[in-house]
Amino acid sequence: MRNKLVIVWVIIAAAILQYCSSDGQNGHAVLREALVGEWRNVSIKVEINTVNSSDSSTVFKVNEENWVAKLGIKPIQTYFKEDGSYYSEYRTPSDSLVRRPSGTWTVDEDSLIVNQTRPEMVTYKCHTVVRKNLAEFTCLLDWDGDGKEDDLYFGVQRKAVEK
Repeated sequence: MRNKLVIVWVIIAAAILQYCSSDGQNGHAVLREALVGEWRNVSIKVEINTVNSSDSSTVFKVNEENWVAKLGIKPIQTYFKEDGSYYSEYRTPSDSLVRRPSGTWTVDEDSLIVNQTRPEMVTYKCHTVVRKNLAEFTCLLDWDGDGKEDDLYFGVQRKAVEK
């Protein structure tokens, strides 16, 4: 009986490995399909290196409870369209639109690539994991505006429920 259980677990593990190591096309399609829709920020954590061009670092954290107090805006809404375009809306607590960056997005293996074209040209490539209605994004970017993409960003967004 024990040997049969071991064999079953080996077969299951092999199937999982085969699925995970496939050519990636299924993974691309699944991640791409999962991202289409409206998303809202839940939390952000950024490990900022070389603060003010020094050798010190700091961590910036914000979540749903303190978002407005720390950032002065509501959690950001991002819309990933099926045609590969996207836009994000930054709104004041009174719901006035203050910023609307937009551009295109694609998926490369396990990463989301965002090519922002408005208001300025910026490209982000974030390792992305989607579980149910939450997406986790991890990437290096220039959070502090020092010209170096050396700040580790970790963001969580929740998919809006379709009505």
